[in-house]
Amino acid sequence: MKKLTTRQREILEFILLFTNKNHRPPTRQEICDYFEFASPWAAECHLNALHKKKAINLVRGKARGIEVIAL
Repeated sequence: MKKLTTRQREILEFILLFTNKNHRPPTRQEICDYFEFASPWAAECHLNALHKKKAINLVRGKARGIEVIAL
């Protein structure tokens, strides 16, 4: 896994906490709401960056298709 930015680390930690609490990963909209992003596209861009750095796996076609690979 490549080194994460501070924001990427925050998002990864949010995904882990949300998943542990709710027994399912967050949607892009829930990430957007938590971090007060202007649009869900911002959440999608961060998720894609985490995917490229091999921190998460994205399951296409699922609203909650986020799987954490590494910390």
